[in-house]
Amino acid sequence: MKKIFIAVRRCLLLNKRLLKKPSFLLILAAVPVLVAAVGIISEQHSGIVSVALSAYDPDDHLSAEIIEKLSSDENGVERFVKCDTPKEAEDMVRYGKADGAWIFQNDLEKKIADFAFDLDKEHAFVSVIEREETIALELAREKISGVLSEYISRAIMRDFSKNNLPDLREKSLEELDVYFDNAYATDDIFQFSYLDSGEPTDDLDLDIIILPIRGILSVTVVLAGLAVGLYYMKDESAGSFFRLKRGERPVFVYAYQLTGIVDVTIVMLVSLFIAGIASAPWREIAAAALFCPAVASFCILIRRICGKAGRLAAVTPLLTVALIAVSPIFFNMAELRGIQILTPTYYYLRSIHQPVYLGYMAIYAAIAALIDFIIYKLTDRA
Repeated sequence: MKKIFIAVRRCLLLNKRLLKKPSFLLILAAVPVLVAAVGIISEQHSGIVSVALSAYDPDDHLSAEIIEKLSSDENGVERFVKCDTPKEAEDMVRYGKADGAWIFQNDLEKKIADFAFDLDKEHAFVSVIEREETIALELAREKISGVLSEYISRAIMRDFSKNNLPDLREKSLEELDVYFDNAYATDDIFQFSYLDSGEPTDDLDLDIIILPIRGILSVTVVLAGLAVGLYYMKDESAGSFFRLKRGERPVFVYAYQLTGIVDVTIVMLVSLFIAGIASAPWREIAAAALFCPAVASFCILIRRICGKAGRLAAVTPLLTVALIAVSPIFFNMAELRGIQILTPTYYYLRSIHQPVYLGYMAIYAAIAALIDFIIYKLTDRA
């Protein structure tokens, strides 16, 4: 009990030392500020691509209906802006206020009806204006294709019914539309679930800007761990730990490293829950509890490899950028898997919806700590 009391007291003293460092307090404060800022931004409509909408004929009711339908959708990755004239939409693209412009043709309903009558004939419904072709704009065009498909399907059904179905041949267009609306699938044809749950999830309508926040926060925890490693190297060079026995140093180093990481992880966890983007509490707590030693092992190993405080200070910003690029935050590229498995953020982000990665994260922490211990024994340094 006495040893446990001494260990706890040392951890509290270490924590007190860290909380006196302005740079560490800045990292702690950055986490809730980041989450709050993202929350405020997400209240506004955000997207990765902006498209201006207009029609050559402002009185065309179908064009106006489609423009209204597109511009009222605020949950997608696209931001749609209604313009009064085609020139206004084109100028938005020309002056960089929009990534592209969609201008609907005259007599849109007639053009769709003509297309339904002769499917082999080429028909253009929308004029697309872009400064340059991008993946985001290419994906955005799938949106207009999806919206137009309902009207095209309706026109095809009308034409097919009049020519091939005697029971419907005498029906008016309004009656055919009622028949179509009853048959057309208006409910979502997709049912989402994660690998760890057979139930559909209800939180998949999060704003696009909120989705990467967990990944960015996890990188912030690693940044804090690297900063704590830098503090340790400076304290060590100042002779702050000369009273420690050689055998106690590996354990002390790990405790020193964990102290700062736990502080930032707790702030991250609380921020996720307050922001309403956390998953089940047991899952979040389990992932965070294993993430702390994984980050500690990773940061101690990096510190050991760097050897000097100056090198670690130089490597830290580069490593932070590399973690953001490599970790599955914005994209998850299988080609980078060989690099991703070397980072603690990969296991943490995966473990939130794949519990098997909790075990992998524990193994990762143990292997990284073992490698560091072997290097310590071989070099006889702490």
